[in-house]
Parts: sequence; C-alpha cells; structure tokens
Amino acid sequence: MYQGGCLCGKVRYEYEGAFDELSMCHCSQCRKAQGSAFVAVAPIRSAQFRLVTGQEYLKEYRARRIRRVFLP
Repeated sequence: MYQGGCLCGKVRYEYEGAFDELSMCHCSQCRKAQGSAFVAVAPIRSAQFRLVTGQEYLKEYRARRIRRVFLP
C-alpha cells in the first residue's frame, strides 16, 4: 500500500494498486498547472484509491477532459 498527503498535512490518502504506466506530459494544461516543462503522470485505478482525511479542503477544476483536484 502507498500512503501520502499534502505538505500542510490536511489531506491524507492511500492507494492499494500498482503503477503500471508512467509517462511525461508536455501539454499546455500540465505545464501551466505544474509551472514546469512537463509533468510525470501515473494513471491509477480509482477503486483502489481512498482519501483518508481532508476531502472537505479539496477544490476541483475541470477543463474539457482534464480534471484537477487541488488544495487552495
């Protein structure tokens, strides 16, 4: 099981799956969101992902088929 969270500690999560694929995205949405030339992306199975704490702090942004969840 993988565990993680945000730097401020408000949000914690767990993932019980494997990372089958890793890719680098250079699209303008990813570059803008990360403030970098690219972002590392590893798709996961949502059924194996669980927010442990902090769901109430998360905000969502959607544009076309892209969905970003962040902590303001």
